Amino acid sequence: MSIRCRVAFVLVLLAASCTTLSSSIPSPRYQVCVVDAEKRCGVIDDYGELKIPLESSALRSIGSFRDGRAVLINQEKLEGWIDADGNIEIEPSFVGLWLPSEGLVCFWTEAGCGFMDSEGGELISVQWDGCSGFQEGRATVRKNVGEQRRLGFIDRSGKAITELSFDVAEKS
Repeated sequence: MSIRCRVAFVLVLLAASCTTLSSSIPSPRYQVCVVDAEKRCGVIDDYGELKIPLESSALRSIGSFRDGRAVLINQEKLEGWIDADGNIEIEPSFVGLWLPSEGLVCFWTEAGCGFMDSEGGELISVQWDGCSGFQEGRATVRKNVGEQRRLGFIDRSGKAITELSFDVAEKS
């Protein structure tokens, strides 16, 4: 086999492997809206292909995509997740829901705030009035005591690292 043939063969293999690799990674998604009689929003990919059909923004809202997921807010203002193709991964049933941070997801119900895994399984039960995503293995949690908000930190198991005794608690 000549050198030209070998080079051409290698280039074909490289092109095929790049196509296979790129098709397994979801391309970025962008929310787009059409405003006519009502505002209708959907999601397109990098190529302008409509991935999630246009629907009335009164019926749903879609947040920014990260790692192939976005927060979906339904008409009852409950939050869940959709994947990059618009499939519901977690039904909208939360008052608030963040995207994963260090493998844990901060969520809110009427009772308060807790943490779950990325499949929706509760890992740290609802115990606080507010919480943040994890950074470097720590999350800020908040309890409201009368008119005061008391903050502190927990680890990934939900164990208190500090008492809830601060007015401000954030990673610097």
